[in-house]
Amino acid sequence: GNSVFTRDFGYADKESNVEVSADTVFEWGTASQLLIWVSVLQLAETEEIDMQKEVSEYLPEGELKETLTGTGVTMEHLMNYSSGFQDSLFEKIIPEGVAYGTLAETLTNNIPKHTYGAGSVVSVSDWPAALAAYVVEYVSGVDYAQYVKCNIFSPLEMNHTAMLPDL
Repeated sequence: GNSVFTRDFGYADKESNVEVSADTVFEWGTASQLLIWVSVLQLAETEEIDMQKEVSEYLPEGELKETLTGTGVTMEHLMNYSSGFQDSLFEKIIPEGVAYGTLAETLTNNIPKHTYGAGSVVSVSDWPAALAAYVVEYVSGVDYAQYVKCNIFSPLEMNHTAMLPDL
């Protein structure tokens, strides 16, 4: 129950010779997609998400649902990077002090072209992963970051870990 050895390694800023400490904040980047897929699979285990069901069935009425209806894109396609959505390039960095939008707003404002049929092409893209996170949020009824905190971080006692950019 007690730590035997604890030590931090590396530099938070090598140019300035600032070493990593227990208080150093690291950005998630692409590793955050692992949290999305764990969340999806948790909801699949409780049968709140069916991996074979069209994703649009899990969305509220609106532009996003209308765009996705009839595409045949399932959660399995999102998870396997085979949804067929063209990789959408948009600003992914939010400067400090600037408010960020909700998942619903961000997804709706940046809907990529559905270039290929679902399951026909594998292409890594952030938009389908963000869509899966929004499905988790909508199905669970809890903000996605809160879902991750309550269902992944807390059970693993990851008390110094956060999802949101503002910590």
